[in-house]
Amino acid sequence: MWPVYDVAAVNYSTTTLNNSKIGSFYFWNQAALIVNSGSVIEELILLGNMNNGNNNNYININAGAVVKVIDLSKVTDKNRVKINIEAGATVGKIVANGVEYASLEEYKNA
Repeated sequence: MWPVYDVAAVNYSTTTLNNSKIGSFYFWNQAALIVNSGSVIEELILLGNMNNGNNNNYININAGAVVKVIDLSKVTDKNRVKINIEAGATVGKIVANGVEYASLEEYKNA
């Protein structure tokens, strides 16, 4: 049985959030997400890998946006995670399998 999420970004799509408030956002590996200023995501859950061969697969968290938790527990290749967090964006914490990381770089190097 699949858990229930508020929003899901499916493969080969781009989702742009403008002044949105979302509880849980499920992100498939071959999609793009742009979180603009004024948007809040309580929990962003990534699944699989983000294909490095395609520049259309990424997450941008822009200045003024808030993501309270980025959950990377379902990522299968941490070197393929492509998340850009702009200066002025707020990310509460980054977690994977019960471990909290101070940054994406710390997660990738663990």
